[in-house]
Amino acid sequence: MSNKKEIRYMNYVKAFTIIAMVIGHAEGPIKWIFYQYHMALFIFISGYFYKDFYSDKPQTLIFKRIKTLYLPFVIYEIIFVALRNVFFAFNLTESKYVYNKDLIIKVAKGLLKFNITEAHIGSFWFLKTLFIVTIAFCLLSFVIKKLKLDNKEWVRATLILLLFILGCILLKNSLNSNHKNIIRVLMTMIMFYFGYLFKKVEYKIPFNIYLFLISIVILIRNSHLGYVDIVNDRYTSPTFYIVSSIAGFYANIYIGKLLEKKKEWNLRILDYIGKNTIIILALHLLIFDITRNIYTNLTDKSFTDLSNGWILLTIAGVCIPIIIQIIIDKIKAVVYIKSKQIYISKRAK
Repeated sequence: MSNKKEIRYMNYVKAFTIIAMVIGHAEGPIKWIFYQYHMALFIFISGYFYKDFYSDKPQTLIFKRIKTLYLPFVIYEIIFVALRNVFFAFNLTESKYVYNKDLIIKVAKGLLKFNITEAHIGSFWFLKTLFIVTIAFCLLSFVIKKLKLDNKEWVRATLILLLFILGCILLKNSLNSNHKNIIRVLMTMIMFYFGYLFKKVEYKIPFNIYLFLISIVILIRNSHLGYVDIVNDRYTSPTFYIVSSIAGFYANIYIGKLLEKKKEWNLRILDYIGKNTIIILALHLLIFDITRNIYTNLTDKSFTDLSNGWILLTIAGVCIPIIIQIIIDKIKAVVYIKSKQIYISKRAK
Protein backbone atom coordinates (compact mmCIF):
# COMPACT_ATOMS: atom_id res chain seq x y z
CA MET A 1 0.00 0.00 0.00
CA SER A 2 1.37 3.39 -0.88
CA ASN A 3 2.02 6.00 1.76
CA LYS A 4 -0.52 8.28 0.09
CA LYS A 5 -3.28 5.72 0.52
CA GLU A 6 -2.28 5.06 4.10
CA ILE A 7 -2.52 8.76 4.89
CA ARG A 8 -5.87 9.05 3.13
CA TYR A 9 -7.59 6.25 5.01
CA MET A 10 -6.07 7.50 8.26
CA ASN A 11 -7.55 10.92 7.51
CA TYR A 12 -10.93 9.22 7.36
CA VAL A 13 -10.23 7.58 10.71
CA LYS A 14 -9.24 10.94 12.21
CA ALA A 15 -12.49 12.39 10.89
CA PHE A 16 -14.50 9.56 12.48
CA THR A 17 -12.70 10.15 15.76
CA ILE A 18 -13.24 13.91 15.96
CA ILE A 19 -16.91 13.47 14.99
CA ALA A 20 -17.24 10.81 17.71
CA MET A 21 -15.80 13.27 20.22
CA VAL A 22 -18.27 15.98 19.16
CA ILE A 23 -21.18 13.53 19.43
CA GLY A 24 -19.99 12.62 22.92
CA HIS A 25 -19.81 16.23 24.04
CA ALA A 26 -23.24 16.86 22.47
CA GLU A 27 -24.59 14.10 24.75
CA GLY A 28 -25.58 11.82 21.89
CA PRO A 29 -27.23 8.56 23.01
CA ILE A 30 -24.39 6.48 21.55
CA LYS A 31 -21.63 8.47 23.26
CA TRP A 32 -20.77 5.63 25.64
CA ILE A 33 -19.76 3.49 22.67
CA PHE A 34 -17.43 6.20 21.37
CA TYR A 35 -16.06 6.91 24.84
CA GLN A 36 -14.64 3.38 24.92
CA TYR A 37 -11.91 4.32 22.47
CA HIS A 38 -12.06 7.74 20.80
CA MET A 39 -9.27 9.59 22.66
CA ALA A 40 -7.05 6.52 22.67
CA LEU A 41 -7.56 6.31 18.91
CA PHE A 42 -6.18 9.82 18.41
CA ILE A 43 -3.04 8.80 20.28
CA PHE A 44 -2.86 5.53 18.32
CA ILE A 45 -2.97 7.52 15.06
CA SER A 46 -0.12 9.74 16.24
CA GLY A 47 1.93 6.63 16.98
CA TYR A 48 1.13 5.34 13.51
CA PHE A 49 2.72 8.41 11.95
CA TYR A 50 5.80 8.38 14.18
CA LYS A 51 8.94 8.18 12.03
CA ASP A 52 11.97 6.23 13.21
CA PHE A 53 14.39 9.02 12.32
CA TYR A 54 12.82 11.07 15.15
CA SER A 55 14.54 8.63 17.52
CA ASP A 56 17.89 9.76 16.10
CA LYS A 57 17.03 13.46 16.12
CA PRO A 58 14.50 14.16 18.92
CA GLN A 59 14.85 17.90 18.38
CA THR A 60 13.15 17.51 14.99
CA LEU A 61 10.07 16.01 16.60
CA ILE A 62 10.10 18.46 19.51
CA PHE A 63 10.10 21.45 17.14
CA LYS A 64 7.37 19.83 15.06
CA ARG A 65 5.17 19.19 18.09
CA ILE A 66 5.71 22.72 19.36
CA LYS A 67 4.46 23.96 15.98
CA THR A 68 1.52 21.55 15.61
CA LEU A 69 0.34 21.14 19.23
CA TYR A 70 1.73 23.81 21.56
CA LEU A 71 1.46 26.78 19.19
CA PRO A 72 -2.25 26.14 18.38
CA PHE A 73 -2.89 25.92 22.14
CA VAL A 74 -1.19 29.29 22.69
CA ILE A 75 -3.06 30.95 19.81
CA TYR A 76 -6.51 29.72 20.82
CA GLU A 77 -5.91 30.38 24.51
CA ILE A 78 -4.98 34.00 23.78
CA ILE A 79 -7.95 34.44 21.41
CA PHE A 80 -10.42 33.05 23.94
CA VAL A 81 -8.98 35.14 26.77
CA ALA A 82 -9.15 38.26 24.59
CA LEU A 83 -12.77 37.56 23.64
CA ARG A 84 -13.92 36.49 27.12
CA ASN A 85 -15.89 39.68 27.78
CA VAL A 86 -17.46 39.52 24.32
CA PHE A 87 -18.64 36.00 25.12
CA PHE A 88 -19.97 37.27 28.46
CA ALA A 89 -21.95 40.02 26.70
CA PHE A 90 -23.68 37.36 24.59
CA ASN A 91 -24.33 35.12 27.60
CA LEU A 92 -21.80 32.51 26.44
CA THR A 93 -19.82 32.50 29.67
CA GLU A 94 -20.72 33.10 33.30
CA SER A 95 -18.07 35.67 34.17
CA LYS A 96 -15.94 38.36 32.58
CA TYR A 97 -12.34 39.46 33.00
CA VAL A 98 -10.74 42.62 34.29
CA TYR A 99 -7.80 42.96 31.93
CA ASN A 100 -4.90 43.88 34.18
CA LYS A 101 -1.40 42.80 35.19
CA ASP A 102 -2.66 39.93 37.36
CA LEU A 103 -4.60 38.43 34.46
CA ILE A 104 -1.60 38.71 32.16
CA ILE A 105 0.57 36.91 34.72
CA LYS A 106 -2.07 34.22 35.21
CA VAL A 107 -2.45 33.62 31.48
CA ALA A 108 1.32 33.69 30.92
CA LYS A 109 1.85 31.05 33.61
CA GLY A 110 -0.89 28.93 32.07
CA LEU A 111 0.68 29.20 28.63
CA LEU A 112 4.11 28.21 29.93
CA LYS A 113 2.66 25.20 31.76
CA PHE A 114 0.40 24.21 28.83
CA ASN A 115 -2.55 24.68 31.22
CA ILE A 116 -6.01 25.67 30.01
CA THR A 117 -7.77 28.65 31.61
CA GLU A 118 -10.77 28.91 29.25
CA ALA A 119 -13.61 26.40 29.60
CA HIS A 120 -14.55 26.61 25.93
CA ILE A 121 -11.24 25.04 24.95
CA GLY A 122 -11.33 22.49 27.75
CA SER A 123 -10.85 19.74 25.18
CA PHE A 124 -7.30 21.00 24.67
CA TRP A 125 -6.23 18.88 27.65
CA PHE A 126 -5.68 16.29 24.93
CA LEU A 127 -3.07 18.42 23.13
CA LYS A 128 -0.96 18.57 26.29
CA THR A 129 -1.24 14.82 26.84
CA LEU A 130 -0.36 14.03 23.22
CA PHE A 131 2.55 16.50 23.34
CA ILE A 132 4.07 14.83 26.40
CA VAL A 133 3.37 11.26 25.23
CA THR A 134 4.95 11.85 21.83
CA ILE A 135 8.09 13.47 23.20
CA ALA A 136 8.42 10.92 26.03
CA PHE A 137 8.20 8.05 23.52
CA CYS A 138 10.77 9.76 21.31
CA LEU A 139 13.24 10.35 24.15
CA LEU A 140 12.81 6.79 25.41
CA SER A 141 13.51 5.49 21.90
CA PHE A 142 16.51 7.83 21.59
CA VAL A 143 18.08 6.51 24.81
CA ILE A 144 17.47 2.87 23.88
CA LYS A 145 19.08 3.37 20.46
CA LYS A 146 22.19 4.80 22.13
CA LEU A 147 22.60 1.80 24.43
CA LYS A 148 24.56 -1.24 23.33
CA LEU A 149 21.74 -3.73 23.68
CA ASP A 150 20.43 -6.69 21.76
CA ASN A 151 16.72 -6.89 20.90
CA LYS A 152 16.18 -3.16 21.38
CA GLU A 153 12.54 -3.39 20.30
CA TRP A 154 11.86 -5.89 23.07
CA VAL A 155 13.55 -3.55 25.54
CA ARG A 156 11.34 -0.67 24.40
CA ALA A 157 8.21 -2.82 24.54
CA THR A 158 9.09 -4.03 28.04
CA LEU A 159 9.74 -0.51 29.32
CA ILE A 160 6.47 0.81 27.89
CA LEU A 161 4.59 -2.11 29.45
CA LEU A 162 6.27 -1.40 32.80
CA LEU A 163 5.32 2.28 32.52
CA PHE A 164 1.73 1.22 31.83
CA ILE A 165 1.77 -1.03 34.91
CA LEU A 166 3.18 1.87 36.95
CA GLY A 167 0.32 4.01 35.66
CA CYS A 168 -2.18 1.37 36.79
CA ILE A 169 -0.58 1.25 40.25
CA LEU A 170 -0.64 5.04 40.61
CA LEU A 171 -4.20 5.09 39.31
CA LYS A 172 -5.27 2.75 42.08
CA ASN A 173 -3.25 4.18 44.94
CA SER A 174 -2.45 7.84 44.28
CA LEU A 175 -4.60 10.46 45.98
CA ASN A 176 -2.43 13.35 44.80
CA SER A 177 -4.19 15.39 42.12
CA ASN A 178 -0.79 16.54 40.85
CA HIS A 179 -0.22 13.01 39.60
CA LYS A 180 -3.12 13.20 37.12
CA ASN A 181 -1.02 14.33 34.17
CA ILE A 182 1.64 11.73 34.94
CA ILE A 183 -0.94 8.95 35.20
CA ARG A 184 -2.61 10.04 31.97
CA VAL A 185 0.71 9.91 30.10
CA LEU A 186 1.62 6.52 31.54
CA MET A 187 -1.79 5.10 30.64
CA THR A 188 -1.80 6.41 27.08
CA MET A 189 1.78 5.88 25.94
CA ILE A 190 0.96 2.23 25.32
CA MET A 191 -1.70 3.34 22.81
CA PHE A 192 0.91 5.43 21.01
CA TYR A 193 3.14 2.37 20.88
CA PHE A 194 0.28 0.24 19.55
CA GLY A 195 -0.08 2.72 16.68
CA TYR A 196 3.66 2.60 16.00
CA LEU A 197 3.65 -1.21 15.97
CA PHE A 198 0.54 -1.35 13.81
CA LYS A 199 2.33 0.61 11.08
CA LYS A 200 5.07 -2.04 11.09
CA VAL A 201 2.78 -5.09 10.87
CA GLU A 202 -0.27 -3.60 9.14
CA TYR A 203 0.17 -5.74 6.05
CA LYS A 204 -0.12 -8.89 8.20
CA ILE A 205 -3.39 -7.96 9.89
CA PRO A 206 -6.59 -9.23 8.26
CA PHE A 207 -9.41 -6.72 7.90
CA ASN A 208 -12.74 -8.40 7.25
CA ILE A 209 -16.41 -8.05 8.05
CA TYR A 210 -16.34 -10.81 10.67
CA LEU A 211 -13.68 -9.20 12.86
CA PHE A 212 -15.36 -5.84 12.30
CA LEU A 213 -18.68 -7.17 13.62
CA ILE A 214 -16.92 -8.76 16.59
CA SER A 215 -15.34 -5.37 17.35
CA ILE A 216 -18.72 -3.64 17.19
CA VAL A 217 -20.27 -6.24 19.51
CA ILE A 218 -17.43 -5.75 22.00
CA LEU A 219 -17.88 -1.97 21.94
CA ILE A 220 -21.66 -2.14 22.41
CA ARG A 221 -21.35 -4.73 25.16
CA ASN A 222 -18.60 -2.86 26.98
CA SER A 223 -20.54 0.41 26.79
CA HIS A 224 -23.08 -1.23 29.12
CA LEU A 225 -20.52 -2.92 31.37
CA GLY A 226 -17.99 -0.22 32.15
CA TYR A 227 -16.22 2.96 31.14
CA VAL A 228 -13.02 4.44 29.77
CA ASP A 229 -12.50 8.04 30.92
CA ILE A 230 -8.96 9.12 30.06
CA VAL A 231 -9.37 12.79 30.99
CA ASN A 232 -10.48 11.91 34.54
CA ASP A 233 -8.22 8.84 34.86
CA ARG A 234 -11.14 6.47 35.37
CA TYR A 235 -11.17 2.97 33.90
CA THR A 236 -13.20 -0.11 34.74
CA SER A 237 -9.94 -2.05 34.54
CA PRO A 238 -6.69 -1.98 32.52
CA THR A 239 -7.85 -5.01 30.53
CA PHE A 240 -11.21 -3.38 29.81
CA TYR A 241 -9.41 -0.25 28.61
CA ILE A 242 -7.11 -2.15 26.25
CA VAL A 243 -9.80 -4.46 24.84
CA SER A 244 -12.24 -1.59 24.23
CA SER A 245 -9.53 0.54 22.63
CA ILE A 246 -8.36 -2.19 20.28
CA ALA A 247 -11.95 -2.97 19.27
CA GLY A 248 -12.46 0.72 18.47
CA PHE A 249 -9.21 0.89 16.52
CA TYR A 250 -10.13 -2.12 14.41
CA ALA A 251 -13.70 -0.99 13.66
CA ASN A 252 -12.65 2.51 12.57
CA ILE A 253 -9.68 1.34 10.52
CA TYR A 254 -11.84 -1.26 8.79
CA ILE A 255 -14.33 1.40 7.71
CA GLY A 256 -11.50 3.75 6.71
CA LYS A 257 -9.88 1.12 4.51
CA LEU A 258 -13.27 0.27 3.01
CA LEU A 259 -13.92 3.89 2.07
CA GLU A 260 -10.41 4.27 0.71
CA LYS A 261 -11.35 1.95 -2.15
CA LYS A 262 -14.19 4.23 -3.19
CA LYS A 263 -13.84 7.33 -5.36
CA GLU A 264 -16.92 9.32 -4.39
CA TRP A 265 -16.38 13.10 -4.35
CA ASN A 266 -17.98 13.49 -0.93
CA LEU A 267 -15.14 11.53 0.65
CA ARG A 268 -13.03 14.62 0.02
CA ILE A 269 -15.08 16.32 2.75
CA LEU A 270 -14.28 13.50 5.17
CA ASP A 271 -10.63 13.71 4.17
CA TYR A 272 -10.63 17.47 4.80
CA ILE A 273 -12.23 17.03 8.23
CA GLY A 274 -9.53 14.51 9.11
CA LYS A 275 -6.83 16.99 8.15
CA ASN A 276 -8.37 19.80 10.23
CA THR A 277 -9.31 18.32 13.58
CA ILE A 278 -7.73 20.98 15.81
CA ILE A 279 -10.12 23.75 14.77
CA ILE A 280 -13.05 21.45 15.58
CA LEU A 281 -11.43 20.59 18.91
CA ALA A 282 -11.04 24.31 19.62
CA LEU A 283 -14.42 25.68 18.55
CA HIS A 284 -17.08 23.01 19.01
CA LEU A 285 -17.90 23.80 22.66
CA LEU A 286 -18.27 27.51 21.90
CA ILE A 287 -20.46 26.69 18.90
CA PHE A 288 -22.60 24.45 21.12
CA ASP A 289 -23.32 27.42 23.41
CA ILE A 290 -24.01 29.75 20.48
CA THR A 291 -26.40 27.19 18.96
CA ARG A 292 -28.24 26.76 22.27
CA ASN A 293 -28.58 30.52 22.71
CA ILE A 294 -29.88 31.06 19.18
CA TYR A 295 -32.46 28.30 19.64
CA THR A 296 -33.62 29.72 22.97
CA ASN A 297 -33.87 33.28 21.63
CA LEU A 298 -35.81 32.18 18.55
CA THR A 299 -38.24 29.83 20.29
CA ASP A 300 -38.36 31.03 23.92
CA LYS A 301 -37.79 27.40 24.87
CA SER A 302 -34.95 25.66 26.62
CA PHE A 303 -32.62 23.76 24.31
CA THR A 304 -33.01 20.73 26.56
CA ASP A 305 -36.65 20.55 25.42
CA LEU A 306 -35.52 19.96 21.83
CA SER A 307 -35.82 16.31 20.87
CA ASN A 308 -32.54 14.97 19.47
CA GLY A 309 -30.86 18.33 19.95
CA TRP A 310 -27.53 16.52 19.99
CA ILE A 311 -27.84 16.04 16.23
CA LEU A 312 -28.07 19.80 15.66
CA LEU A 313 -25.12 20.39 18.01
CA THR A 314 -23.03 17.75 16.25
CA ILE A 315 -23.72 19.16 12.78
CA ALA A 316 -22.96 22.71 13.95
CA GLY A 317 -19.93 21.63 16.00
CA VAL A 318 -18.32 19.91 13.01
CA CYS A 319 -19.52 21.94 10.02
CA ILE A 320 -19.04 25.51 11.26
CA PRO A 321 -15.36 25.05 12.22
CA ILE A 322 -14.73 23.35 8.87
CA ILE A 323 -16.39 26.24 7.00
CA ILE A 324 -14.21 28.67 8.96
CA GLN A 325 -11.14 26.60 8.08
CA ILE A 326 -12.08 26.63 4.39
CA ILE A 327 -12.36 30.43 4.51
CA ILE A 328 -8.97 30.66 6.25
CA ASP A 329 -7.40 28.41 3.62
CA LYS A 330 -8.89 30.52 0.82
CA ILE A 331 -7.52 33.71 2.38
CA LYS A 332 -4.09 32.10 2.80
CA ALA A 333 -4.13 31.02 -0.84
CA VAL A 334 -5.02 34.53 -2.03
CA VAL A 335 -2.34 36.11 0.17
CA TYR A 336 0.23 33.61 -1.07
CA ILE A 337 -0.61 34.25 -4.73
CA LYS A 338 -0.58 38.04 -4.25
CA SER A 339 2.73 37.98 -2.38
CA LYS A 340 4.24 35.75 -5.06
CA GLN A 341 3.04 38.12 -7.79
CA ILE A 342 4.56 41.09 -5.95
CA TYR A 343 7.84 39.22 -5.52
CA ILE A 344 7.98 38.30 -9.23
CA SER A 345 7.17 41.85 -10.31
CA LYS A 346 9.95 43.23 -8.09
CA ARG A 347 12.42 40.70 -9.47
CA ALA A 348 11.41 41.70 -13.02
CA LYS A 349 12.31 45.32 -12.28
